[in-house]
Amino acid sequence: MPTNQNSLIGRHPTSPVFGIWLSCDDVTVTPTKCHRKLSELVPSNDADLVEWLSKMLIKYHYDDNKIKRLKKKFADIGFPQFAEQNRSLPKADTVQKGNAAEIILTEYIQSTLNKPLIQSFRFRYNANVDQSMKGDDVLLIDSPKTPTNSNVKIYLGESKYRGTPNSQVVTDLSKALEKSKLPLSYSFLMDVLRRDKSTEALADILDELYVKDIKANGNLIYAGLLLSNMNSHSNIETHFSNNNPNLVIISIGINNPGRLITEAYALAESKLSKPTTL
Repeated sequence: MPTNQNSLIGRHPTSPVFGIWLSCDDVTVTPTKCHRKLSELVPSNDADLVEWLSKMLIKYHYDDNKIKRLKKKFADIGFPQFAEQNRSLPKADTVQKGNAAEIILTEYIQSTLNKPLIQSFRFRYNANVDQSMKGDDVLLIDSPKTPTNSNVKIYLGESKYRGTPNSQVVTDLSKALEKSKLPLSYSFLMDVLRRDKSTEALADILDELYVKDIKANGNLIYAGLLLSNMNSHSNIETHFSNNNPNLVIISIGINNPGRLITEAYALAESKLSKPTTL
């Protein structure tokens, strides 16, 4: 049955990874809440799940050129120092978890829409990898071959990780996704696209569009994510309130979210220590 959640971000995927990891319940919509509840079907230390997230961590933090440089230097005596000097994965616990939540939200939206969207992979450009980046957590563009203000869709997301959820984090999510909010990182995304010859022309076209006009056409979609323990759902139901008609709030409730993220980073670090396997 169609739901408001489906109309905003698409149906919950049935295929890997999200269809295997999480069950979906689109809660009855109210004037102040459009909530999608996602609950775990496999444990947080499931090998396939940890493997997938470790791959995503590397993909979102390292571009192909940096991976090639790591592979080239691997046989050198000074490889450990080179790898540390060029480290893109954070070691700070809060940054690790925040970045993982952003990646999960980004991948989830692309999975529900069943298509890759235009994005910046912004963690690749973080000058201080152990510090959280400013700007939009998630900024995705769905653009046809001939983009205009009326046919381009923008997905603007805010994600939060909490080991234990509370009313404050839910309030923070709601404030970050008010209907007056516009993307902060649109020009940054255009700059990233211009760095690649294959997307330079697209950037020039998208740069001519006006985000306010896209929003006026109902094509600025907002998505929030609370990644937490099994109390994630109830905290959203109790405390979330937002009158943005283009907003869906997603709660992921799993028994041990910290373990999933910690094990995924450890596996990613292990892979990067022997980059020839990447």
